[in-house]
Amino acid sequence: MEIVWPVLLIVSLMGCSILTLFGLPGNWLMLLLTAAYAALFTSPVRATLEWKTVGVIALLVIAGEFAEFFSSAVVITRGGSKKGALFAVIASIVGSFFGASLGSIVPVVGTLVGVIVGASAGAMAGAMYGEYLAGKEAGFRWEIGKAAFWARLWGSIAKIAVAWAVIGIALVAILS
Repeated sequence: MEIVWPVLLIVSLMGCSILTLFGLPGNWLMLLLTAAYAALFTSPVRATLEWKTVGVIALLVIAGEFAEFFSSAVVITRGGSKKGALFAVIASIVGSFFGASLGSIVPVVGTLVGVIVGASAGAMAGAMYGEYLAGKEAGFRWEIGKAAFWARLWGSIAKIAVAWAVIGIALVAILS
C-alpha cells in the first residue's frame, strides 16, 4: 500500500499539467496536492515530501504566474483595451481545445503543439475582436493581436515548463 499514494500523487500531478496546457489553474492544483501529500504522509512513511520541497514548488508556481503576467503585460503596454483582454482570454481557452483537436492527428506531440498554438491563435483572434468592438483601427488591432499571440505563447511555455519541473521535483523527492 505504501507505493499506491506516491504513484497516485505523480499521476495526479500529470493530470494537473494537462489542465495547465488548456490555460486552467493546473499549477496551483499541483501545489495544493503536494502540500496535502506533505501534510498527510510524514516520517513513518518512506515516500514523503518535505516542506522545503513544497516551498520550492510554491516558488516555481509563483514564478510561472509572474512569467505569464509579464508576458501579458506586453499587450497592455501596447494600449490594448479591457474588451480585447477579455476576449483574448476566452478565445485562448476555446483555441486551446480546438488546437488539441486538430493536433491530435499526431499523437502526443501534435496535441501538445496544437494546444499551445491554438491557445495563442485564439488569444490573437480574441484580442483583435475585442479591439474591433472597442472601435480601434485595423492596423492597431493587428498589432495588439500579434502581441497577444506572442504573450500567450511564451506565457504558456513558461507555465508548462513549471508544471513539468514540479512533476520532476516531486518524483525525485519521493524516490530519494
